[in-house]
Amino acid sequence: MIQKEQVMDMIIKACLSYKNRYSIYLKDNYEVGEERLLYVDITDFIDHMFERYQKRCIEELDKVFDCIEELHLNGDDYVKEWATIGFLEIFRTNYYERILSLMNLIFI
Repeated sequence: MIQKEQVMDMIIKACLSYKNRYSIYLKDNYEVGEERLLYVDITDFIDHMFERYQKRCIEELDKVFDCIEELHLNGDDYVKEWATIGFLEIFRTNYYERILSLMNLIFI
């Protein structure tokens, strides 16, 4: 079973372009040893993904969504809930309309 302490390492492995930004994010938002809040942290990652999508840097998206699927299938109850609510719902709520707008610009 995948546990919450493993989640961000898996996300970074799937999206290496986020590694440096995440290090900065941690320094700016946490004290050493402080418990991390995955539901809050994922928003920064989704911002990163969206910024890359806007630049048409989409080579990591397949790995990211494979990772989310892995969390759904093999995570403990907290991780499964997080993958649905923390990741997919925040992604859908915050970015779905923006992505559709961008797609209209790209494909029209």
